[in-house]
Amino acid sequence: MGLHGYEIVAENRADRALNRLRVQEHRAEARNPDPARLLAQERTISSSQDSVALTEREFSLLELLVRHAVTPPSRGVIFDALWSTDGSGNENVVDVYIGYLRKKLRGHYFDFKIKTLRNQGFCLTGLAPVLAAP
Repeated sequence: MGLHGYEIVAENRADRALNRLRVQEHRAEARNPDPARLLAQERTISSSQDSVALTEREFSLLELLVRHAVTPPSRGVIFDALWSTDGSGNENVVDVYIGYLRKKLRGHYFDFKIKTLRNQGFCLTGLAPVLAAP
């Protein structure tokens, strides 16, 4: 029994050491997460843990927010870039599509949020996605 009991203790120590290593790896990944990637050909946003398909308009809106990371685009700028050629005359469509994007991305593992800046426009906070090369 002595030898058998020693093997069990040794296995438990090895399991604990392995679990500690896994926790350390998880913490390191959490400190240095990979940004989500916008894939234009598939119109998706993907991370190492998740992927979400977007409509053409949703993708274009998110891409515009990524490209304007330094200066947040206003409703007017977004409307002109994405809807002015459609003949739609109301900037409220921007708010509707921002809502669609927020709802679609909610509950997924992306490290950014779409923030409304009152009287200024919209910006991405957190680790913004990157545009993947085609």
